[in-house]
Amino acid sequence: MQIEYFYSVSSPFTYLGHIALATIAARHGVTIRHRPSDMRQVFAATGGLLLHQRHPTRQRYRLLELQRWARRRGLPIALEPKFHSGAREQPSGLVIAVQRQGIDPILVSEAILRACWAEDRDISAPDVLLEILSRLGLDASLLDAALTPDIQAEYVRNTEDAIKADVFGAPAYFVNGEMFWGQDRLDFVEEAIINAIKSGDSR
Repeated sequence: MQIEYFYSVSSPFTYLGHIALATIAARHGVTIRHRPSDMRQVFAATGGLLLHQRHPTRQRYRLLELQRWARRRGLPIALEPKFHSGAREQPSGLVIAVQRQGIDPILVSEAILRACWAEDRDISAPDVLLEILSRLGLDASLLDAALTPDIQAEYVRNTEDAIKADVFGAPAYFVNGEMFWGQDRLDFVEEAIINAIKSGDSR
């Protein structure tokens, strides 16, 4: 059984739910297919607004929710990181490249999300990504692989598939084709997994 996981490597709510998702998957013996996507393109296709385009009322409430969920998850968070809006092609490609090597990318993507949202580091900077690979004992050549045409084409396909599947924001999880949007819906994700396992309908 597999959870299909569409997300942005610069999404704060993805960061807040990332390890919780991994815990659920491990508890039920479920694998996760990581689909890092360009949420700017998803927003453009589905009527969403980038953060700076949203009404100040919505922006202020978002900050409240980030603080609440960071406390609930016991995670540190930089509410307004300096490098939030940088290029995402290389860190996204890195997750894809790691997954293609048959390595579970959960810790790589967690480290990238944490670098952005807890450590206020520039995740588009190669030295930051190289440090992550080194710390996790992974080969530095994966960083070059991240920008190859083949890997970047998969990043584009992920984004296109997200739009086709009616994804409109990050994170979005699919269990047996049913979408759950937002890390605050992980209880429903786990419930769907349990029900699928009970019924034998685990695709």
